[in-house]
Amino acid sequence: MGSTHTRVTEHAVERALYSQSVKKAPGPDKLSLGAIWLLWKWDKQRIVGLTKAAIRTEGQPAVWMRASGVVIPKPGREDYTQLKVYRYISMLSCMGKVVEKVVAELLSEKAELRVLLSDGQFGSRKGRSAIAAVAIMVDRAHAAW
Repeated sequence: MGSTHTRVTEHAVERALYSQSVKKAPGPDKLSLGAIWLLWKWDKQRIVGLTKAAIRTEGQPAVWMRASGVVIPKPGREDYTQLKVYRYISMLSCMGKVVEKVVAELLSEKAELRVLLSDGQFGSRKGRSAIAAVAIMVDRAHAAW
């Protein structure tokens, strides 16, 4: 086991928690994001501790990794005998999503520090946007003339 869990901060967990929509349905554990937000207001350290423990033990509780699935019809369709008019929604544990977002941020930071990504990689990187990609492309085009 590594020491990655020691790099988990209250701020990182808060960002992961509040970057999600409260309208999301809870997974099989029935713990909604709204309930986790309430717990955050009362006891932030418990949520941070749960997140660190999941990372320290290199695994989440099994209930956080289960999904519930629901098939719903797409609105406004004429023929509901066709499979393509239905949408499958997978509901995952909200707390599991928080842990996954924190881990993704830690991995991203490590990749940036170790310069593991190409300079041409813009997607899912902080400080890199579509506008920045276009600006670089325009600069290169002007330099080529």
